[in-house]
Amino acid sequence: MNQTKRLLVPLSVYDQRAMESLLEKQAAEGWLLTRIGTPFWTFERIAPQPLRFAVVYFSKATEYDPLPTEDQKDKEILCAQSGWHPAARRHYMQVFYTADTDAPPLETDPVVQVESLRKAMGRMTIRPRMLTLAVCLIWLLQYGLDFRHDAIRFLSDGFKVMALPVWLLLMIACLVEPIACLVWYQKAKPAAVEQNLFLEPHIPVRVSWLFVGAACVPLVLAALTSGLPLQWFLAWLLVCVVAIGGAPLLRNRLRNREYPAGLNKTLSVFWAVAVYVVGVVVLLAVSLAGGLGRTPHTEVDSYEENGRTYPIYSDPLPLTVEDLTESDGMYSRTAYTYASPLLFRGLYDQSPLILDNAGAPTLWYTVYDTDFDFVQELVVRQLLREHKDEPYEDGLVFRDSYLPIDPTPYGAQAAYQLQWSTTGPIPRYLLCWPGRVVELSFASWDPTDEQLTKAAEILAPDA
Repeated sequence: MNQTKRLLVPLSVYDQRAMESLLEKQAAEGWLLTRIGTPFWTFERIAPQPLRFAVVYFSKATEYDPLPTEDQKDKEILCAQSGWHPAARRHYMQVFYTADTDAPPLETDPVVQVESLRKAMGRMTIRPRMLTLAVCLIWLLQYGLDFRHDAIRFLSDGFKVMALPVWLLLMIACLVEPIACLVWYQKAKPAAVEQNLFLEPHIPVRVSWLFVGAACVPLVLAALTSGLPLQWFLAWLLVCVVAIGGAPLLRNRLRNREYPAGLNKTLSVFWAVAVYVVGVVVLLAVSLAGGLGRTPHTEVDSYEENGRTYPIYSDPLPLTVEDLTESDGMYSRTAYTYASPLLFRGLYDQSPLILDNAGAPTLWYTVYDTDFDFVQELVVRQLLREHKDEPYEDGLVFRDSYLPIDPTPYGAQAAYQLQWSTTGPIPRYLLCWPGRVVELSFASWDPTDEQLTKAAEILAPDA
């Protein structure tokens, strides 16, 4: 017959009455609490008997202090004099029990109860949630800066777009419990002072965990849309588990060896940060060395120049030089694609091999596809903003701006041609259709109206 058992207890640390009722039921069935874990509690077999339990909070104790602290020992001695015996403790929480039905309650002053619980809330809920909230805000700020710097790159980054709701949901999850604690205190303090009444807190822990669970959905989608292999994210999760899960194990080991709380905290935090940073750096190094996350190319040959070997690619392109003009030059064709639920961005390049085909027609273009009008407006606005006339102090103006042209020949809603300065023009056009924007550049040749019209026909969204 088993003498111990572990029980999953998904209760908030503030559900005093629920915890006490659970412990009384277990004692009646022959089980006495001996250890409080997260989320499993450990019980030892006893003779079934009716016992009373009391859950109290000790705000001065932390998870880094060797337990019991001197103050906790003093409290246990005082409680023993009243017939209450310690069953288990968890940092800031102590559980006592008694078989004496006439034993006086451990806490009788509602004001003291409220203040003790408020201090405990600050340590075990508000402070850690605020630290996590700060991390969420830092990431959201970084995303905001990335968006401001280059909205197109941000909106076409599948990982960032899908990770954005992750941080938003985690931020909400961090706010639920602290707000509930503060609301409770605003009501409980007057009730204790004016009515001598203790209001039990009801902290919606499950609501915050619901938001955490919801955050996992876009996180998984971000992993699937990032272009990185699943093994990379499994390795990243392993790093997180070792960093975050290893810190409490180290903390408990140092606490059992009675290390000072300050040193214990420093070593535990250092472990979590160091393991995570080193693990992520190693993963990034492996990713860069192996080319993980890059758009795969179709390599068909290679050539040498100045002692170096260059690959020749033959990626499929929606528009080629051969579609517009007769050319027998040797080309390398590359395609880079980036996609998110908001924006697809395809960068296409058909360039001649330098050795034998210098001066042959070159084609560069970028295709932006989106189902959202506001995203298309952002794309067009950024492309137009990136090319503006720049005046200098001497009165000269570097002309590099898109000027509107007639979109009718191209079946587009809007069309622009880039006006360059006189220092080597490269014909470039910006064509806009519903759901698609194309930025098209020609090098070493000036396309005719017929060639430009044909290019528009091929690149149009209904082509």
